[in-house]
Amino acid sequence: KNYPNQNFEHQKNFPNSIPNLPATLPADIIKRRPDLIVQQYNLLAAKALDKQALLALLPSFNLIGSLGGSSNDLKDLNNENFSVWSKGLNVFLPVFNAGKLIANKKIAKTNKEIAMLDFINALLNAYKEVENAIESDKVSNDALLIANSNAALANNIYNTTFEKFKRGGTSFEETINANNALHNSLDLKASVEKVRLEQRINLILALGGGFKYKK
Repeated sequence: KNYPNQNFEHQKNFPNSIPNLPATLPADIIKRRPDLIVQQYNLLAAKALDKQALLALLPSFNLIGSLGGSSNDLKDLNNENFSVWSKGLNVFLPVFNAGKLIANKKIAKTNKEIAMLDFINALLNAYKEVENAIESDKVSNDALLIANSNAALANNIYNTTFEKFKRGGTSFEETINANNALHNSLDLKASVEKVRLEQRINLILALGGGFKYKK
């Protein structure tokens, strides 16, 4: 029955500064991206499974001897001196189970190749996203410079027109039009500022995030 407070705290203006990026970035910075980390672990797992399937085809060795007893008479079971033991190297040859182990090796190799292709595809897609984000960031920055220039020009025109209006040198309609043009320029500037922030955030995310900056 208690409704939440509708007075939300918010900033009236966009932040004056945005997270900065170094002028030069190493290409391997995208290794921090979560999707590439996942693909890397998938590739390592596929390589490990492929190696395991290969080892299953090879003979195995037992370096530990065996110790036990064997008798046809029940009375010998209680004889502590009666025992059968062996020591030395034991070799166990794998049973292929009608080609099952070989098939598993082929499947593991195929999965490793698929994991490698997935990793390469994710890597290329990451560089593509970074390149597009850098280009979009530049475009939004240029658009913001133009929007600021237009807003400043519209503000000067409005101030000049309003001063003329107060002295009777211009009509009320021209003053209203100048005022509307100023608000339209400010509205466009705010929209471009919003896009500018979004593009910079997208660029940072494409690079893996984690940048720190000082205000």
